[in-house]
Amino acid sequence: MSTRKEKNIYWLSSAPIGRALVALSIPTVVSQMIAVIYNLADTLFIGRLNDPSQVAAVTYSLSLMILFNAGANLFGVGGSAFIAHALGRGDRDAARKAASFSLFAGVILSVAYMFVIAAFQDSIYPALGATGDSLRHVKEYAFFTVVLGTLPAVMNPLLAHLLRGEGHAFGASFGVALGGILNIVLDPIFIFAIGMEVAGAGLATFLSNVIACVFLIIYTITKRSSTVVNMNPKNVVVGKANAKEILVAGLPNCVISLMASASNIVGNYLFSSYGDQIVAGWGIARKIDILAFAIAQGMTQGSLPLISYSYSSKKKDRLFKSIKLSFAFAIAMGIVGALLMFFLARPASQLFIEDETTVFYAEQFTRILSITCITTAPAFMVITVFQSVGRKWQPFFLSFFRKGIFNIVFSIIFSLSLGEYGIAAATPAADFLAMCVSLALFFVYYGKFKAEMAAIPEEAPSSENENS
Repeated sequence: MSTRKEKNIYWLSSAPIGRALVALSIPTVVSQMIAVIYNLADTLFIGRLNDPSQVAAVTYSLSLMILFNAGANLFGVGGSAFIAHALGRGDRDAARKAASFSLFAGVILSVAYMFVIAAFQDSIYPALGATGDSLRHVKEYAFFTVVLGTLPAVMNPLLAHLLRGEGHAFGASFGVALGGILNIVLDPIFIFAIGMEVAGAGLATFLSNVIACVFLIIYTITKRSSTVVNMNPKNVVVGKANAKEILVAGLPNCVISLMASASNIVGNYLFSSYGDQIVAGWGIARKIDILAFAIAQGMTQGSLPLISYSYSSKKKDRLFKSIKLSFAFAIAMGIVGALLMFFLARPASQLFIEDETTVFYAEQFTRILSITCITTAPAFMVITVFQSVGRKWQPFFLSFFRKGIFNIVFSIIFSLSLGEYGIAAATPAADFLAMCVSLALFFVYYGKFKAEMAAIPEEAPSSENENS
């Protein structure tokens, strides 16, 4: 490739499909895992204090942190899909405006969220289920991670998504990874050396996000000659149709975060009646599960630009091979994640805390949740395919019911008959049902889609080999 711009487009347009998926997805998976690890690191180091109420505080705060990720997904994934589509049809100006619009919209939404939490925190935190010592610790932790930390925490994944939309997978992933590494380094300093405990974990997360955000901004500026991602206010105004396309593409992932937050709030509230040790055990299991969840999410997010570009550039053969191989990769990684979660449940739980009751529940809940690795991967992939080809209602429907209605309803019903184990079992049950619905919708649509694509003339094949 003669220029960096051509090299990035090469992965989307003509690189062998297997290599392209690895190049785009593996860095995304790694960055997703590291992003989770540095959120997980807070629980890991706080657990060394052997205080279930402080671990429970991080569990309660997770709902708020998932919630602000909805904004990053709305404009990040939506902007990324639009950029890939625009580049596929050769419209760099539209891609440039979409990137700027997405960034500034993310900033406005983040600032608004910070003010809402700050103004109503005395009502919000108890509504999450926090009481007594755990309520005090939630206020200490969330002050840094949410009240002060929403903007950098949102801008990191948002910038990374947009950069990946053009093929800058490595730079985007490195920026996210940098934040994770810094948080792991800073956590023990603030928690133990300075003695700030749970507040120190929040401060470490905040500083890590700020530094990672600064890196991604500098990276974007230095790559301005080869990327459409920019922070120029002149490019913020996009056409109504383009703004709608960005929002529609990003809405499913936004809804996933919103519904995940809602189901997490309901689950935490139901668990809160059993005491801080069980809440802490559930929080540890959820952190382990989120790590596996990040693998599936990273795989599908990495494949989205490739499928979007192939679709918009009418490379039909490349499009269908990309979809099939992406499914295979995602399912294989889901199976590996499920096996690791099940068999390593106890040692993984013991890494977080020494309190035996908390470890016991964390182990049991982790094994219950392990099945979600297998069911989440194909469900996410179906949503990604629909997003990539510009379908509107299918991704929204699947996202809304998967983590929202199914999970919340099952949590309430199962808790009445199976107690705390029923609340945990609601998640894999909801995910299994969502997977069945997702695959049914996909197979109904796929035949029609192939017929539609067959009627469209395909562009001349690239000189590069496109076979995996």
